[in-house]
Amino acid sequence: MLLIEEYSYVAADPKKTEHLVALDGAKERLTLFEATLTEEGSFDAAIDGCVCVFHTASPVLLSVDDPHAQLVDPAVKGTLSVLKSAAKVPSLKRVVLTSSMAAVVFGAKLPEPSDVVDETWFSDPVLCEQKKLWYMLSKTLAEDAAVKFSRENGLELVAINPGYVIGPILQPTLNMTSEGFMRMIETGQGVFADGIYRLVDVRDVAMAHILAFENPEANGRYCVVGKVIHSSDIMKIVAKLYPTLGHSKGYTDGKDAEPQFYSVSRVKAEGLGVEFTPVEHQTMSGEGKVVCVTGASGFIASWLVKLLLARGYSVVATVRSLGDPKKTEHLLALDGAKERLSLFEANLIEDGSFDSAVKGCVCVFHTASPVQFIVDDPQAQLIDPAVKGTLNVLNSASKVPSLRRVVLTSSMASVLFGAKVPVFGDVVDETWFSDPTVCQKRNSWYCVSKTMAEDAAVKFSQENDMDLVVINPGFVIGPILQPTLNNTSKRFMNFIKTGEDVFSDRVYILVDVRDVAIAHILAFEKPEANGRYCVVGNVSSEIMKIVEKLYPTIDHSRRYKDSKGVESLIYSVSRVKTEGLGVEFTPLEVGTCAGEESVGPRNGGSGAWVGLDYLISVARLGGQPALGCGGYINDLSAVKDNIKLRVRIVRSWMQDVYGKQGIKNMELVLMDEQSAKMQATVRMALVNGFKHKLEEGSAVTLSRYSLGDIQPKYRMVNKPLRLSFLSNTIIEPCPDFTGSIYVFDFRAFKTITDLQQEEDGQFDVIGHVVACDDLDNYDKNGRSGKKKPLTLADAELFADKDQAKSDNTASRISTQSRHSTRDEFLNKLQFKNIVELLDVDQGKASVIVGTVIAIHEEEGWWYLGCRKCNKKVVKESQFVDLETETKNKFGYQTANEWRCTKCDVIVTGIKTEYRLQLRVQDESGTISLSLFNDEVQAMVGRSAYQLCDKYGCKNAEDQNFPKEITNLVGKRYAFKVAIDEVNAKKLLPVFTVLRLTDDSDILNSIVSTVTPVKDLESQTDENTTPVENQNSGKRASDVERETDGSSIKRQLLDIKMEKAAK
Repeated sequence: MLLIEEYSYVAADPKKTEHLVALDGAKERLTLFEATLTEEGSFDAAIDGCVCVFHTASPVLLSVDDPHAQLVDPAVKGTLSVLKSAAKVPSLKRVVLTSSMAAVVFGAKLPEPSDVVDETWFSDPVLCEQKKLWYMLSKTLAEDAAVKFSRENGLELVAINPGYVIGPILQPTLNMTSEGFMRMIETGQGVFADGIYRLVDVRDVAMAHILAFENPEANGRYCVVGKVIHSSDIMKIVAKLYPTLGHSKGYTDGKDAEPQFYSVSRVKAEGLGVEFTPVEHQTMSGEGKVVCVTGASGFIASWLVKLLLARGYSVVATVRSLGDPKKTEHLLALDGAKERLSLFEANLIEDGSFDSAVKGCVCVFHTASPVQFIVDDPQAQLIDPAVKGTLNVLNSASKVPSLRRVVLTSSMASVLFGAKVPVFGDVVDETWFSDPTVCQKRNSWYCVSKTMAEDAAVKFSQENDMDLVVINPGFVIGPILQPTLNNTSKRFMNFIKTGEDVFSDRVYILVDVRDVAIAHILAFEKPEANGRYCVVGNVSSEIMKIVEKLYPTIDHSRRYKDSKGVESLIYSVSRVKTEGLGVEFTPLEVGTCAGEESVGPRNGGSGAWVGLDYLISVARLGGQPALGCGGYINDLSAVKDNIKLRVRIVRSWMQDVYGKQGIKNMELVLMDEQSAKMQATVRMALVNGFKHKLEEGSAVTLSRYSLGDIQPKYRMVNKPLRLSFLSNTIIEPCPDFTGSIYVFDFRAFKTITDLQQEEDGQFDVIGHVVACDDLDNYDKNGRSGKKKPLTLADAELFADKDQAKSDNTASRISTQSRHSTRDEFLNKLQFKNIVELLDVDQGKASVIVGTVIAIHEEEGWWYLGCRKCNKKVVKESQFVDLETETKNKFGYQTANEWRCTKCDVIVTGIKTEYRLQLRVQDESGTISLSLFNDEVQAMVGRSAYQLCDKYGCKNAEDQNFPKEITNLVGKRYAFKVAIDEVNAKKLLPVFTVLRLTDDSDILNSIVSTVTPVKDLESQTDENTTPVENQNSGKRASDVERETDGSSIKRQLLDIKMEKAAK
């Protein structure tokens, strides 16, 4: 969850790492450290630079030989070790401690049936020790020690006290609590003597930890328990799901059941923002179950795979060809597919083709069957694949011992076309059957295939004692996951485009695809499910009236106005049995009012109108679904908000809500395939449910949202409308998004600096960050806050277009100048060897190329500077008037004020600046160079303030050199340097660096034009000393030893003295 939340996470547990490094975002933002709980200082390196420490590490053992060595000491000493390391880190804001309900409920007063346990309850360590409750003792003592330490050391601490944690497991091995729970299921023996379980979902516990850090008002401790339940109730659920477990029989009739003893308050945890997962969700989930879906690339099957993954199932999916990306890409892009989706290739009419796919599965969802309405060879194209394919799948399934049920996707085509045709007033239900002979006479070959396949499946299941449930959906509509239109959608699209009905009687037995997928899942999960289920949401003959209302410009729909051309409904389809299974049908009528918000999020989203709207949009766009699902951002208006948008999230951030303390909404900038942008808002109450689907850079489709006006001063883009997410907003991945990754609105520096007044909105610039100042306070429109000023140098994208491309790609680091980096270093300046620099005229710049061989550490690396002139500032109490050698007139009364030594005034703002002195060497000699803020920042990639903050440098005496600076030794640069009047008077001048670059192309181009040092002897003048002669007669080892600073210093002294003598 920390990786999803865009945090960098430092892990302190070295034992099991593979599942951690495999997490999304781990490659970029996860760092692993090795640490030992009982070793003091072991966590120092891991915690350094962190803003929060989540201390979860503590032994969980319910049976021990040496309680203090195995439990108490690691828990208490480990907690104190972590807190001591945390107390050393200046950047730390808070520690979140994972405690336990074990530190809450085991006090002198034990909770009774009417009690509501909350954060004011505490376990008694004396009582725990007397009763040998060693784990409870360890958690109680550890929390007590943490609270005491935090008070004494000014450390902000929040404790999370979860109950018995259950839920999906990420690590490859079972943890202790999961082992206890599994043992209870296997043997019927409870973990706790009283049979009471304070259950909570592991994801809720993780979210509670994050909220405890992110919410500034979080404090004290939080009891995190979803539900208190008795073991007898748990075993009833187990018995219902797994009736073959013999030990569970005693629980099915209420035997051994005891009343619930007490409850745990969720008020404080819910106030923090935790939304508890119902225990019932755990029992109905598919975690740990493997199922197979045949024909997985199809319309219904794709949604079935999606919803199965969402419920935690591991899914084995079969497709006709693994080499066809149109069949697989949309499946692989589904949430959970990376971890729990396996693809197999299988052929319906090939015996044994499904054996590998169904092996080890508990259920097979057989959806694969050809859907064609016009065929040349009915037997080969429809009947054989349907019937033989079904028998092949069932035959493979019958070989699997773990199999509990097969769910077959049949059709209403095998229900409605019998000897008796339904007439007005009839209610069609599961007792109606199509007659293959009647279908054949009517040349309804698709109906023949579905009827014969269902008959063959029922006969096979009866003969082989197989549990079979049949789903008979009507004409399926709804949003499409696959990249191409399926046959039913194509026929419906043709109906919308041409007005030609799909069925001659103009009666449409419609159902939303998500309702069909849910019906399949419930048919497996409900043990009492049996026989067949007619899955039809609506029987309608007024589709074109809906189309005409949504899109009145479709001319052929005019004949349907005033009910012309529309026949009365002649029958209905019973929903009783299917609704008894748990299916809640999506109303078709929802879509007739674009602004209506009456449809809840059940079954995955909004009304079936989304399918109609999608197909209408496709029809208008020429049958290409990838072009859009209804329109673009610029099509939106206050009266047209029913467009299904395809957008990329180009920016996301959390924004405080004005006037509402502690409330943060999620703000987004969305961009469509036409590069139009708009703002969007996710209210705080919806953030947890949506944020994992709205990652910056991802492409999604959006439907069922609201549009509102946004005031100019709050706009980030030009679009005056704001898209607001609703609780039932549908967010789907959009893997075929064809728009740009980024769209920039670049502005030249001059157009910004010449602005006469403030502008609303956003724009983009390209530049080098050459300074990053300290945080400043600001007050705007009555709202106070903090800002971090940055100084940008123009990257010359606009000033020098001919050089823009090469400059921005060639120079990895270079400081500012009015000339491009390459132009200045290669054309504008003269190259000099280090020993030639003394011949440079005062104030004239030259270029040298050399390697950093040392740092003058005695000179320090940072100082506090004046914002106006950049010169060093000193505390007012330290300021001395150099003329009178006395303290200034303010004396010691202003000891916390700063005075600039150049401006000679008390400054109101200071900033952290670099000042660094390096020793640089080339083939001719060594020299000292002085670098200031912009140049050093270009080299190390961080501001001086950031390094001081990272390493805890609080005053000018803290000059320990960070690794970011010491790592400069050994690196090669080109330096633009000049000698000034002060330098010229010194025997050993320190040159000031005006600009630098480490671009290899520039360095090589400079060096290729240089005369080798060995040829200097023939070119010696009064200002140079032949290096070749100096080294003559010396051994190589002697020369090598003299490449340090002292030997070079002697060389330079010799140069100066020789010049003076002449």
